[in-house]
Amino acid sequence: TPVGSLPWAPEVGFDVRSLLNAKISTATRAQLQRVEAAVRAQVLDDDRVADASVEATFNEPVLSIRIDGALADGSQPFSFVFTVSDAGTQLIA
Repeated sequence: TPVGSLPWAPEVGFDVRSLLNAKISTATRAQLQRVEAAVRAQVLDDDRVADASVEATFNEPVLSIRIDGALADGSQPFSFVFTVSDAGTQLIA
């Protein structure tokens, strides 16, 4: 979600689509770790989330991001995977 797109929380967001313009085609593990840290910070900014892990992989031309998390209320954990490419952003699972 791009910063400013949520009316109730305009300061929140991280536009993963911006990574497409970041020369990620030569992604190093350090770059992917920065992506993971940025996405994890945004997930943890949600009061409903107690903890989360993020894994980013790059198989040119697709960046895949997997998020596994635990909710603060102790209910079922959650997982999802989405991809980012020139074709757009897609939720996979």
